[in-house]
Amino acid sequence: MSTVPLLIDWDLSRSKPAPFSFEWLILPSAKSTDIKIEPKIQQLSSSTIGAVGNTPFSLLTGTSTEQLPITDYLTKQITDLYNLANDGLFEDEQIREFWEALSALLLTFGDAAIEGIAPYIIGEKASAESASETLKCLSHQETLVAYDYRIWIMERALQSPSSWIRDAAALALESMDDRTAIPYIQEALSKESNESLRQYLQTVIGYLSRKR
Repeated sequence: MSTVPLLIDWDLSRSKPAPFSFEWLILPSAKSTDIKIEPKIQQLSSSTIGAVGNTPFSLLTGTSTEQLPITDYLTKQITDLYNLANDGLFEDEQIREFWEALSALLLTFGDAAIEGIAPYIIGEKASAESASETLKCLSHQETLVAYDYRIWIMERALQSPSSWIRDAAALALESMDDRTAIPYIQEALSKESNESLRQYLQTVIGYLSRKR
């Protein structure tokens, strides 16, 4: 498998080897859920863009060649992804393809991908099913890419009107093993009316409280 260079130009103060095809995965040195971070991203090569569209949920591969904005391109990829997903993820194969496509966007565009999908997850543009699958997928990434933004979107999803999405957000935060999420889960617990979900939130708080 060829190595794909990381496309996000972050501060190099925190990094670790990647288990995927990336040489290095870099995390911002400052952790914040309130400050909007503008990632520096690069344009994909024309060969990469030309390869998109061969599968229902197209995967992004290749290398970057130009330092150009990719906002419109990324927006289209996310829109196409959720237009298909919102029609229903009925089969295991559909869910697998959705996870693969979302993972590819995350690993290629980092924080910008999370910013792009935020309106679908916390702005209710996605179905409860596809939003829930998104949160599950984001919590199962074995990488530090967009770590802070992934935690951020999970914490915001705890306030969703959909109990299905709130439950998925709690499950995702539990999977992330990050104690910094506890105050957000406690806030969600104070507002939660679903008794079974309240019990689960309490379980997650207890679990994360034991983490170091």
